[in-house]
Amino acid sequence: MVVVGISINVVTGFLVSRVQVRTLAVVSAVITCVASLLMATIHTDWSYWRAAFSAMALSPVHPDVLFTVSNLIISSAYPGEEQSLAGGVFNQVSQLGNSVGLALTAAIAASITAHDNTVEADALLKGYRAVFWTIFASSVLVVVVCFFGLRKGGRVGAKED
Repeated sequence: MVVVGISINVVTGFLVSRVQVRTLAVVSAVITCVASLLMATIHTDWSYWRAAFSAMALSPVHPDVLFTVSNLIISSAYPGEEQSLAGGVFNQVSQLGNSVGLALTAAIAASITAHDNTVEADALLKGYRAVFWTIFASSVLVVVVCFFGLRKGGRVGAKED
């Protein structure tokens, strides 16, 4: 998925000054919703290429777009001598959010698996499905927040005359 991540960052760098932030964030969040929906509905008899590959390829779209756009917004919001500090704080908060999200999803999966009385493999699958439905629900919330929260986002990085 390295190819997808690199491609998304290159495309985002090209589009960020031409497309409104709100559009980039909402479209990329919807794409990530599709990825979690694919993983939540996957069947064990499907091949990797049927759904898992597509989901794995689509999953980094929103984080990569949002990270690039957010860094540009932060860089433009602070004076030159404070930009590195602001970028560092943003990166730290992003890493903390990733850690909390990973811990939360691991706790959900472990809880569902532990309380299921079926075969171990089926219990694991139920735990994973619960996590992917949780991710889907949070992704839908992200779409709503991006749509309403970035109404005045405009374009980032566009040259001002």
